[in-house]
Amino acid sequence: MKIRAYVPRVSVLFVSVLSTVILLSGLTAEAKLTNLTERGDLVWFGSDGNDNEIFLYSKGTITQITDNDYDDWVPQINSKGQITWYGGDGDDREIYLYSKGTVTQITDNDYYDVDPQINSKGQIVWYGSGGHDDEIFLYSKGTITQMTDNGNNDEAPQINSKGQIAWGGRDGHDFEIFLYSKGTITQMTDNDYDDYLWD
Repeated sequence: MKIRAYVPRVSVLFVSVLSTVILLSGLTAEAKLTNLTERGDLVWFGSDGNDNEIFLYSKGTITQITDNDYDDWVPQINSKGQITWYGGDGDDREIYLYSKGTVTQITDNDYYDVDPQINSKGQIVWYGSGGHDDEIFLYSKGTITQMTDNGNNDEAPQINSKGQIAWGGRDGHDFEIFLYSKGTITQMTDNDYDDYLWD
């Protein structure tokens, strides 16, 4: 009598969905909103009695990073102590970077730029109106690149240390998940309900 080993069959669709979940889980785990580093540096925004400013706790000392007449919001810090946030410039909201003791205004345009995220290499992603709808932008090595350009809103980007970027965007019907990797944008989900990356 021959004994046959049972080999379960797994559909290609299941493997594809599982691979997508694992990939996005890894990206999300690395790219979560970060206010506290492994070495104990901590950033936050709070009032200085006039408006919201950015504060840093490092090596036992609290430092006020910003001091202006506009609100500054939602800072994030990477492992090198670089901080990014969005704040007012008198007209709209722009992206800022604190690195090696210096604050640099990354964007300067006529529309809102919000919710930046920074990776360990100092690359920053955020979304802004693009003049019409919300689009994804990347700051890397001194250059800003518009990653998406369509008639649909793209929001809540995340970036990992490899420069891969994930976000939620409309496909004309609902919100789906998109991934940029090695120069290519891939729509990761395609269904009839909303998919989000918000923390």
